[in-house]
Amino acid sequence: MEITQSAKRELKQSVLHTCLEKCKSAFWFIFWFSSGINLLILFLPLYTSQVLDRVISSGSKETLLMLTIITLVAFACSAMLETCRYLAMTKIGDWMDQNIVPDLILRSIRLTSIQSATSSGEAIRDLTAIKNFITGHSVFSLFDTPWSLIYLVVIFMIHPSTGFIAIAGVIILVSVAILNEIATKRILLETHEETIRNIHAIDIATRNAEVVEAMGMAEYIVSDWCKLNDQNRAMQTKAQNRSNIITGITKFLRSTLQISVIGTGAYLAITAYKSAGSIIAASILMGRVLAPFDVAINTWKFFNQAMMSYKRLQRLILTSPKREQAMALPEPQGKVEFNRVFFTPYGSNKPTIKGLSLLIEPGDVVGIIGASASGKSTIAKLIVGVWKPISGVVRLDGADVYTWNRENFGKYIGYLPQDIELFNISVKANIARMRPDSNAEEIIAAAKAAGIHEMILSLPNGYDTIIGNFGITLSGGQKQLLGLARALYGNIKLLVLDEPNANLDSNGEACLINAINAARQRNTTVIVITHKLPLLSVVDKVILMSDGMVYAIGPRDEILSKLVTPSNTHAKHRDEVA
Repeated sequence: MEITQSAKRELKQSVLHTCLEKCKSAFWFIFWFSSGINLLILFLPLYTSQVLDRVISSGSKETLLMLTIITLVAFACSAMLETCRYLAMTKIGDWMDQNIVPDLILRSIRLTSIQSATSSGEAIRDLTAIKNFITGHSVFSLFDTPWSLIYLVVIFMIHPSTGFIAIAGVIILVSVAILNEIATKRILLETHEETIRNIHAIDIATRNAEVVEAMGMAEYIVSDWCKLNDQNRAMQTKAQNRSNIITGITKFLRSTLQISVIGTGAYLAITAYKSAGSIIAASILMGRVLAPFDVAINTWKFFNQAMMSYKRLQRLILTSPKREQAMALPEPQGKVEFNRVFFTPYGSNKPTIKGLSLLIEPGDVVGIIGASASGKSTIAKLIVGVWKPISGVVRLDGADVYTWNRENFGKYIGYLPQDIELFNISVKANIARMRPDSNAEEIIAAAKAAGIHEMILSLPNGYDTIIGNFGITLSGGQKQLLGLARALYGNIKLLVLDEPNANLDSNGEACLINAINAARQRNTTVIVITHKLPLLSVVDKVILMSDGMVYAIGPRDEILSKLVTPSNTHAKHRDEVA
């Protein structure tokens, strides 16, 4: 993904980039903790060499006791620093979750509103991959790497021969890490993307479980998915096998280097160049020199995963709709205005709304009808500010609905979309829109307005009944009426209903009509989008849409009389609407 200068500026201003930048200062403390740990590690080879060279030769118990006490104190300090390092990393991870996750979820929700294939779960998984790398054990090897050079100097001080062996080991392990990267990066990238696509395929099949089961599609879906998954698994196995082979070679090389140091040290001891203590010390230091580069082979894999996740989050930040929210505004009256509005759906080149201009006065009850794909539902999403026009503006009482502060705007808007989604929480929380300051009287009033108060009382726990996967399951009509109650909750001034009677029986439609009449009495502006002409009996005006434009607009009886006239285009529109 090519990033322009304006995109770079946007990324730098994002919460993700800001938080990662702030983490840098915390990492300096981690670096100093790591420095202290690595400095104290030198006590082990020092203790070993002194015991072998001085204590054994002199037989001094006092010297052995003092060396042991000093080394144990050093180890205790090292353990304390290690604990502090882990606690600090845990704190950084918690801080990242608290500050970054809300922003990512908001961006995912906004992007999902225009591109349904997006999932907030993916963003959370990507952030988790980044957080696990930053706060995990692998990153400690990066802090330990500078100290490998100090250990290398000490090895050279013991003898140049062991120093050159250590340098050769570092070069070999770095080369192996690069080889591992070249051998597995492309395959891992492809398999990760394919895994995401496979997960999406299963999610779609699960959401359509009734259709799949009813029409016997399950076996075909599973068979097709298994074929794709087999191909993906074969690629994963290929990458894993390459990585395992390289890991095995690395272990052999590391053991060989360790033996080389000991063997060289022994030869030097035999030829009277060095003592036995220096041999053991060099061997210990050799392990410390190679450890960060050895770990780097696995660390590099996690680093690549973190980088891929970071790029996907960057893409989310750049593609999510930019909503510059204005200040909170006073309570509106309900005047809706479209001013030469054009709209093209995400990923499409064909506009669904073409230069729409219309005015709906406060308190009007308006029905919008038209054939499928004529732009009716698009109008609903534009009115409630879910979608932004590519040109023109939609206003409520003169203010742009898209830039209106969402929380403030939502207090005055009731919206019932075609697809009803309820949350896995209590009935009362669903009606109250999950607001913590909800009012019990307003919740009951909304339920009564929607005609479901008695139905809710009949549930196992009444208004406290949990809905969803772990609670009670409602019928399609009950869900629609509960969604209507949610739309009616509070002091709403604009009520937008998109196919509100799609799942309702005659009693449900009667409740819906009563709710619309009650909204009319409160002087609430009501916009009803429907295919069913009988529901238009409750509206005052009708807007007939055709191909993204207003075909006709006027009083209900006037428009409906044209639709029932058995002539040319009017008859065509009558048939399409019905």
